Amino acid sequence: MRSATARLFTVLLAGASVACEEGGVTLPPDSPACNANTAVVTIASAPGSYNAAGTLTAASCKLGRGSFADRYELNLGVNANVDIVVSSTDFDAFLVLRDAGDNGITSDDDFGPGSDARLNFAFAAGKYYILATTYEDDIVGDYTVTITVSSP
Repeated sequence: MRSATARLFTVLLAGASVACEEGGVTLPPDSPACNANTAVVTIASAPGSYNAAGTLTAASCKLGRGSFADRYELNLGVNANVDIVVSSTDFDAFLVLRDAGDNGITSDDDFGPGSDARLNFAFAAGKYYILATTYEDDIVGDYTVTITVSSP
C-alpha cells in the first residue's frame, strides 16, 4: 500500500503561480478545466448519499501533480460522518480532498483490498472539493464515486 506522502514530486517553477501543496511539496497550478468542470453535490441532512459514474479523458482537468481528475464540490448542510470511495477497474484510483479555499486536506490511495481510494471521517458543515483521480500520471478510464453521509 502506498501513501500519498510517499510519492515524490520534482517541481521546477520559473515564475509560475502556485495553486496547492501535497505532501509538503508545492505543486504547479491545476489546469483551467478544473474550475470549469466541477460537479456540485449538495447533501443538506444526514443520512444522505450520492453515487455517480465518471470517465477520465485527456480533456479532463489536469492536476498540478500530473494526473487527470474529475472535480466534485461537496456542500454539506450539517456536521456529519462522511465516507467517500473512488473505485475503478481501469486504473489505480486516488482521492484528494480539499477545503473551500482549494487547499489540500488529505488524500488516499489503495484503501483496503484492490485499488480503491477511500476517506472516512467526521466533517464540519461546509464546502469541500473531492478530486477523483489516478495514482499514475496521464491515465484515463472509467470510475465510480460514492459519497455516503451519516449522523455523527
